[in-house]
Amino acid sequence: MRPSASQFSASYDTLTKVLSPAVGLVLIAPGFIAGMWWLAILGGAILAVAYAYSVRGYRVEAGSIIVERLVGEVRISVAGCEVRRAHANDLADCIRLWGSGGLFGYYGLFRTAALGKVTWYATRRKDAVLVRSGSANYLFTPDDVDTFLAELPSSSDVAYPMPDDSTLPKWAVGAFVAVPFLGVSIAIALSFYN
Repeated sequence: MRPSASQFSASYDTLTKVLSPAVGLVLIAPGFIAGMWWLAILGGAILAVAYAYSVRGYRVEAGSIIVERLVGEVRISVAGCEVRRAHANDLADCIRLWGSGGLFGYYGLFRTAALGKVTWYATRRKDAVLVRSGSANYLFTPDDVDTFLAELPSSSDVAYPMPDDSTLPKWAVGAFVAVPFLGVSIAIALSFYN
């Protein structure tokens, strides 16, 4: 990262620091133990892709937030958007729809009761910045939230209505949690099958 007044680091929280190597071990170790190199390579590829899409840092340039990632930057314009600190009630009843929920950060599409769908580009679950426009919501977690907010256009007078779409049924929440674990369990079981 090049040093700049508009450059912001993004540190991992404790869960990400513990979860990332643990998931890495679960994805790679069964292939080595069973002598099935294809399984170890597949696990390594999954880790590499997850790391490549994770947030490396942020920049603020010309009224836009640039999310730095190994696979390429994402530019999000904040013109005409509500930009503020995220509150605890903004993130209440959050479920992951698609993306990472702790493996090298929290990124992808999530859903909260208060905001509806929110695209996360985060490395931790606290001290977040929320950007709301009429069509999309974004979440960022720079280490220096106050300076990050100071460099963005102020739009505290912009207000957006609460989402009116229905909440997901309880069975869907369980499915979003169970399906990834089921997939890993099946892969591990198949690695020991002769």
